[in-house]
Amino acid sequence: MKPCFTLTKIIVLSYFLTLVLGLSCSGKFDREGLAAEAQLSSDAKEIVIINTSSAKGIQGETMAARRLFLVKPSEISPAEQLSRLLAVQGADTRVKAIVVSPAIRGTASAFASLREKRPDLLLYAIDSEEDYLEIEESATFVVSTDQEAVAYSAVWAAARLGCTRFVYVASRPPQPDGEAGHRQAVLAKAAAEFGLDFADASLVSNEALPLVIGMKSAGSKTAFYLAGESVIEPMLAAIVQEGGIVAGMYPGSFLMEHPELAGAAPPVADPASVLASLEKAIGLQGGSGRLVLPGYPEGAALEAAVILSLQQSIQNKTGKPDSAQFHVFLRQVTSNISWRVDYSMDRQTGVRSRNHLLVFQDLYLIGRGYLPFTKGTIPDGYRR
Repeated sequence: MKPCFTLTKIIVLSYFLTLVLGLSCSGKFDREGLAAEAQLSSDAKEIVIINTSSAKGIQGETMAARRLFLVKPSEISPAEQLSRLLAVQGADTRVKAIVVSPAIRGTASAFASLREKRPDLLLYAIDSEEDYLEIEESATFVVSTDQEAVAYSAVWAAARLGCTRFVYVASRPPQPDGEAGHRQAVLAKAAAEFGLDFADASLVSNEALPLVIGMKSAGSKTAFYLAGESVIEPMLAAIVQEGGIVAGMYPGSFLMEHPELAGAAPPVADPASVLASLEKAIGLQGGSGRLVLPGYPEGAALEAAVILSLQQSIQNKTGKPDSAQFHVFLRQVTSNISWRVDYSMDRQTGVRSRNHLLVFQDLYLIGRGYLPFTKGTIPDGYRR
């Protein structure tokens, strides 16, 4: 028994020393509980990307950029965590560019403060939650998923697939003046344009969500838009079993980041493999031709294209990319999926931004292939 006990002590002591020395040497967490790897280190890269979302996506770690995450939950607000992270990373002169994805509230002011100390630093924002004019003023470059186009595309796909009814499903009614309210308004207006009956099935209790299926009056000709992560899983299963089409969802890439919710394999590094896994799982459940997804996870696509753009900018000492250049980067990192790229426009002045791009892509119908949404245009009346 004595040798065994000694061996046990050695194993425990070794594990303890490894844990302590590993944390102290790598700087995994600072004293205030900020993001992992926030401290300066000898392996610093020229490009730093700060992910403010808890979802790391399916891209995984990148060799071209140092990836940091905010701590959740934390007593320190996300905006304050981001501000401190930017200050720490910006103090390292080896860092040439910092990307915030998605650019949460507070990014614009944090960028402005950092730019006073590091005017040479390239500051990029992805999918900004800030007022467009504010983030455009403080950032070097901004690129966002065109959410109005994405919402419009769901109704476009439903009409293309022969649906006659469009049902908006959410766990709670959206605030009319918020992003969700605007998204619902776009869906309702587009449904009227395409001649589809629109129904709002916002519910308070998630337990009642499967009952929405009973609202169908046109069988497989009913399309659903699922708004919210808590809605997607129960509704997706019910629709696949009972009939109907899922024409869109928000977040758009949620199912591609969590394919296990549809009975597919967990996410892997290659998005094409995720689509193949989803196609197989949905097909086995009889759902082929009834689930519309983005052709590629938007967040992962934008991050990869931004990193590629920054690599070239730093290497060639060029400025931010124009719309044509960024379009090339997007196609390069997404296996030539079709995208539309255009500068955002201030609706009050009609002036287009010089550093903010809005992008959207073709859709993918599980079991059938790509739908050419990027060949069309979005009517101006859907913009706010």
